[in-house]
Amino acid sequence: MASKPLCSAFLQVACLLCLLQAAWCKEDVAACDEESILQLITQKNDLKAQSPMSTNNNTATAMVQTDAHLKYLTSEGAAFVAWKDAERQWLSKQKSKASNNNKQHQQQRQQQQQDVQPPQSSCDYPPDVTVLWYPPEKSVPWWPTSLLSQFQTAVITDCEVKCIKPASSEHCQNRADGVVYHLPNQRLHNFQLPHKQFNIGISMESTANYPFQEPSALRAAGYDVVATTRPDSDVPVAYFTASAFTQLQLNSFPGWDDRMPAAAFVATNCGWSNFAAHRITLVSQLSKLGVPVDSLGSCAPPGTRALHNSTYRRGNKVEFLKAYRVYLAFENSAEPGYVSEKVMDGYASGAVAVYWGAPDIYNYVPPASLIRLPDNTDDKDALQVVARQIMAVISNKSQWDQMMQCRSQNASSWKTEGGMDLLKLWDSPKLKGSISCRMCRLAYNHKKQANMSLSISAVAKPNEPSSSYKIER
Repeated sequence: MASKPLCSAFLQVACLLCLLQAAWCKEDVAACDEESILQLITQKNDLKAQSPMSTNNNTATAMVQTDAHLKYLTSEGAAFVAWKDAERQWLSKQKSKASNNNKQHQQQRQQQQQDVQPPQSSCDYPPDVTVLWYPPEKSVPWWPTSLLSQFQTAVITDCEVKCIKPASSEHCQNRADGVVYHLPNQRLHNFQLPHKQFNIGISMESTANYPFQEPSALRAAGYDVVATTRPDSDVPVAYFTASAFTQLQLNSFPGWDDRMPAAAFVATNCGWSNFAAHRITLVSQLSKLGVPVDSLGSCAPPGTRALHNSTYRRGNKVEFLKAYRVYLAFENSAEPGYVSEKVMDGYASGAVAVYWGAPDIYNYVPPASLIRLPDNTDDKDALQVVARQIMAVISNKSQWDQMMQCRSQNASSWKTEGGMDLLKLWDSPKLKGSISCRMCRLAYNHKKQANMSLSISAVAKPNEPSSSYKIER
């Protein structure tokens, strides 16, 4: 048996410790104890874990030789039992290592929260911490309340304001610097608070479906801050930012040759609203104009190919879209600022998006990176132009590549339709930072101004008795 040459070559390639050579090169299988086999298995898994970019012929040879040696060691019954035990030990060590990493991560998070965490969930946060409190969600039959009603304390990171979102179990109606009402289920008039608060109304739904969310209407109803998708909100809420596209530039996607020459359409609702009927009409008209459309959702407009099944129903939408050259993306309404994840699904899959929705869409996506559908379904000429554009992308690789230029362009060159730098727009004070951080800024500034007003009042009227009203800040 040529175990010594095999072992010698393996040691040279894999750089194994010299102390293992004696144990591994014994011809007597029984002499190979569990520790030696465990070390072999560990070495094999370490080789497998190497990045494909770093894998070379030597590494591949080492893996083959390790497998051969393991087969030799486990050819006898006793050694097989030892090998299985050793493998279990290795898996146990990996689980323990992962558990330790998780514990370290949790400890880091706890350390980060240490300076703002109140004792025993009393909401007794330090005065310099701005508290954004979300009142408990009320049960709504059609809404999974657990998504919003139960959450843990969260420190708002990457924000210049020291800010925290208390856990849902904390009662912060007295301490809160800002009370955040999640519209549309929560309304300001549904809550009786002990004193006047700084009220914030937030929603990611369109005002077309919820007219009371118009910024002017919310302010008239008593909200100090409006946080909706409308650009004229105090805190404009977006499903994604321009930086999402710079991240996508790092991803790889299937090319034109690897995609089906068709447009994908995904929808569940076929007609309970005017919008749904409008959407169905547009898709059917495109199909009549020669655009091949595959309906992956349960709604299949006339003229499209119905492919909906359990796989599409339960699977990942973006992964399915990677098989298509074009994706038809429709918002639930067409209004400024309401740009949802629907259009982003097209970019994330690498398909060309054909879009109907927000008129200011190019304030949110790179220029000339999608095809826009007309608002008017009766505009036959506009629809024919769009149908020709779609067919050009489906049938001509150079046209498809042209729509994909944003994936290789320098993002600093992107302009909005108004000629403004897209990245600078998203770096403006009104849009910079997370939604929570921007709400924290406003709540902090309000608290600061309120404290200054109290100080000025106290200096101006030094002889007046102090008020029994205690502001807990």
